[in-house]
Amino acid sequence: MGRYLESGNNRDRMRHLHSAFTNFGIQIDKDVFQDFLAIKYIRNSYIHGTWNEEQRKFALSRNFPGDLMQFTGEHLAKIKRVYQSILSALGTVNAIVNLHASKKT
Repeated sequence: MGRYLESGNNRDRMRHLHSAFTNFGIQIDKDVFQDFLAIKYIRNSYIHGTWNEEQRKFALSRNFPGDLMQFTGEHLAKIKRVYQSILSALGTVNAIVNLHASKKT
């Protein structure tokens, strides 16, 4: 997980996060990570008040709307699925780490 936490561009960080999960034996569809990145870009546009054009195009390529007012229940359900997938994987990693730590003591 450490490389994900390093500074760098968001695409590299998503790639590192995917690799970290894979190294723990957790398989998550790469589309989840692509959608996660698009959601991060959408969040950034909301927080900062402007779209980075490259990030906007990426979000559109992941079938998210280019305007927050155009979000539908389908988009929100997609965000929820991505969030649940990532949280589930993080919970699994936490369980694996704790299991290994308990065996050392």
